[in-house]
Amino acid sequence: LATDPRPLVGTYVCARRSGNEPRFLLSRASFDKERPAAVPAAALGEVGCPGEILNVNTSGDFKALDKNLLLKRAAGRVWREIESGAALADPSLLTRFLLISFADLKAHNFVYWFGFPAVLLTNPTGRPPNPVKVAARRPVESILSTAEARRGFCAGLSALRLAEARAGRPYCPPFFLLAPPSDELGAQAAGAGAGASAGAGQARVLALSAWAELDPSAKRAAVFCFLDPCGIDLHPGWPLRNFLLMLQTSPAFAGALTRETGEAGGGAASSRASVLCLRSKSGAVLRRFEADGGSLEAEEEEEEDRAIEGMVLDLVLPGAQQGTTRAASTPAAEPGAGKAETAGGELPSVGAVGWEANARGKPGARRMDLAALMDPRRLAEASADLNLRLMRWRALPSLDTERLAACKVLLLGAGTLGCAVSRTLLGWGVRNFTLVDSGTVSFSNPTRQSLFEFADCEGGGKPKAACAAAALRRIFPGVAAEGLALTIPMPGHALMAGAEEEEAKEAVAWLDEAFQTHDLVFLLTDTRESRWLPSLLAACHGTCLLDAALGMDSFLVMRHGAGPPLQKGGAAEGGAAAEPANDSPRLGCYFCNDVVAPQDSTRDRTLDQMCTVTRPGLAPIAAALAAELAVAL
Repeated sequence: LATDPRPLVGTYVCARRSGNEPRFLLSRASFDKERPAAVPAAALGEVGCPGEILNVNTSGDFKALDKNLLLKRAAGRVWREIESGAALADPSLLTRFLLISFADLKAHNFVYWFGFPAVLLTNPTGRPPNPVKVAARRPVESILSTAEARRGFCAGLSALRLAEARAGRPYCPPFFLLAPPSDELGAQAAGAGAGASAGAGQARVLALSAWAELDPSAKRAAVFCFLDPCGIDLHPGWPLRNFLLMLQTSPAFAGALTRETGEAGGGAASSRASVLCLRSKSGAVLRRFEADGGSLEAEEEEEEDRAIEGMVLDLVLPGAQQGTTRAASTPAAEPGAGKAETAGGELPSVGAVGWEANARGKPGARRMDLAALMDPRRLAEASADLNLRLMRWRALPSLDTERLAACKVLLLGAGTLGCAVSRTLLGWGVRNFTLVDSGTVSFSNPTRQSLFEFADCEGGGKPKAACAAAALRRIFPGVAAEGLALTIPMPGHALMAGAEEEEAKEAVAWLDEAFQTHDLVFLLTDTRESRWLPSLLAACHGTCLLDAALGMDSFLVMRHGAGPPLQKGGAAEGGAAAEPANDSPRLGCYFCNDVVAPQDSTRDRTLDQMCTVTRPGLAPIAAALAAELAVAL
């Protein structure tokens, strides 16, 4: 819920077929702080685009965002990376994006707007530079004319992808070079220039950063390659705009492209470059390889031949105009290289376009309602935990919600206190309950015990523990609640030899195991003697036990169990902490002040003395304190 921009990585793949809209993907992995060292084979054709998400917490804040300023800042960052040469070393920086959003977490309704900034440079008078012109469009076969050339291209791209992965860059570079073979540089340059065929399987696929290592003739013969997300036949995708700006303005390309004079640049010299806009029927043009060993695994040749589609664009890049930027005219070796200046010595103005259109085809945010698409159970889980996440965000950052969700709770007693405690713990995110009670639901229970209703009393009454567990599951389907009808053996209550004695032994064995397998035990029974055996088992196994009892005008909430560890001999020499002792002080239990053994407290008692007669408001108070005490541990 923080409103600071967060970095993330989106991906796209080559267009799969003509007419398809470009697809840009954000997933859970997009928010990983560190990119993985390797990606699975299914992701080999993905291009990683760095970006930022700015999420606000109200619809008013979303409307108040200065969208133009945000996009302009993102474009300014791209421009600085072009100037500094960072975009040449890492071409994915040219594909930066911005995402602004508002998430209504209660309704699971999301408003979002993607921006893909394309840098616009204008002179101080506001006049834009001359546009790039398309001199010709050619098929891919004009560059990769044979099946051998296409297979060689795929192999070279796979090798480049493998080298990128080994260097810690797990995604495909969006731009790279197709350079002529080193032994044919002269013939390529003299023969056909930048638009010539790269040769029959002998061309070199190189990273864009290798541009500086090519000799002048190889630079003029090289073809720039672009993994194109656009499926429109005659148009390339959006990432190409910033790349062409880099070709025009970066000192690294100054004087290296084929140059000509003419009208295109307003009388100034212009440059020519060829760009292979690469598309694929399968969405990926890479051959799979084993990331560990680095060996290439060849696919079927026919399938490989059909994989490559797209077009070759022969472009005319306009020269410098009066008053517009021309950073490419500054040699890279001279002081101040990369500082774009106008012809009059003034810095250009950086603008931007790139906000996506909404479903109606107009610039605007999109809206998605996930509530209708989500599984009701998953929706209930997300909504139930929302309050806890909000508490942990600011008010209680130390709250360990994962530990609460994994905590196993045993409730001995499913009456007034048991219902209230379980409901409160459910609100705290506890998801594992075992309820124990020997009684059935009576007609006096539903008005005081929140998990029961009138239908539970009919037919003699349902078992309390099982009925309460079923109610918890109805309230929240994600809870694991189990109810068990069990009578706790009590001192002062005689047992008949035979069945009752065996039943008591089984109950003791079950309780002994339960105290060892549960993290917390709540003792919520009606009588004193029913608390004796659980108190004994808690002391024996060191289990944390919370006791709650009610009177007419009073209540008791206390914790049994081990206290803080003792230290041997106080502080050690030199101020170091002393070692913990083997023994720990135990907290008192419910029977610590008793001088006689507990007896049958219901014998020879009137009805009001046998029942728990108490103010209706005391049980919720005592239950809430017991639950809060447990969470505070």
